[in-house]
Amino acid sequence: MVIRELQQTEKGIFDTQKEGSKVFVIEKEGTTIGYIEMLYDEDRSLLRILNLWVLPQYQRKGIAKKLVKASKGYARFEKAEGIIVEVKSDNNPAIAFFQKEDFKIWSEETSKAEEERSVFLGFRFEDIYR
Repeated sequence: MVIRELQQTEKGIFDTQKEGSKVFVIEKEGTTIGYIEMLYDEDRSLLRILNLWVLPQYQRKGIAKKLVKASKGYARFEKAEGIIVEVKSDNNPAIAFFQKEDFKIWSEETSKAEEERSVFLGFRFEDIYR
């Protein structure tokens, strides 16, 4: 398996990619089996995970963990103070996964537009790497 940054010339394969975001993909035998999309928020000095996806047949095999580890490395490269992610409040497996990866629940909010509850999880490097 190989983790690599998605290059500008390949960005068309992810139609929903946000402008300015960074995408790392993990591949096995030339097939993308997972990806993580991140955006560095300079104002808050936090890296925001926008999307984390793994093919169903590769879930629970450590792929998401490797992608989150890559995001931590990228956050350190950008000199971010930490990482934040938004998860739907009923997505208990995702919340549990991020908590295992050092994230703590920071807040829970309801989106006015969609009336869905979201949980914001995050951490600051200074809190976990003392």
